[in-house]
Parts: sequence; structure tokens; C-alpha cells
Amino acid sequence: MIEGVDPSDTDTMDELDRKVVYFLGGRIELKHYGNSFKVLEETFGSGIFNPVRKYTRSRDALKAIRPDGYMFYIDNFDPELTWFQCSGWCKEIKYETISTPSLPTEELAELHAIIQAIEYERETKSE
Repeated sequence: MIEGVDPSDTDTMDELDRKVVYFLGGRIELKHYGNSFKVLEETFGSGIFNPVRKYTRSRDALKAIRPDGYMFYIDNFDPELTWFQCSGWCKEIKYETISTPSLPTEELAELHAIIQAIEYERETKSE
């Protein structure tokens, strides 16, 4: 889904942010406020509700979910194009373990790499 997202499509970006919350083990809840609903995220079991983080648009939100022991590097191989790739390394493995396709923003490229790293960690811990 990340590969096909248009950064100007805020509805799709918001949906992707909600899917990241689920992937991380969080829960989305709707709260009724007067005549409208507000989307809230339970912060992973703490019982504290915060607005859904904008993983698709915030480097700070991405820093909060980077797996321990990984380093990420974002590159724009052609400065005339606005496409970014992200590579990731696990310090313990000492070789490149993650790479992304070219994506339209740095945040989407890093999010793609972070999801791969988290999935890799989940797979290796379950073995």
C-alpha cells in the first residue's frame, strides 16, 4: 500500500497511519463529541488516548517506532526527482538487511523500511 500512496491524498495517508497503529499492536477508537466523532488511538495498552500519530508525515513519529539496533539511511539518487529510497542496517548483523523502492517522500521511504525491520524482528524472535 505504501508504494501506491499519493502524499496529497490525505484520506489515504490517514488510513495508512491507522494501519500502522494496528501493525504496531495499538487500537483505534472513535469517541463521540457533540455532532461529530474524533478518531483516537490507545497508546499501546497504557490506557492513555492520543490523536493518531502521522507516521506518513512526521519524522518525529517515525523516530518513536524505529527498532532498537537499526540504522536507517535515506537517499535521493536523482536530485532533480522527488523520489526517495531508504536502506536499513541492523548493527548486530552488520550488513544491509532492508531496502525500499523509490517513494515520493522521505517519511514514506523510512516508514516502509521501519515496517520491514519490525517484521524481520518479529520473524526472527518467533523462530
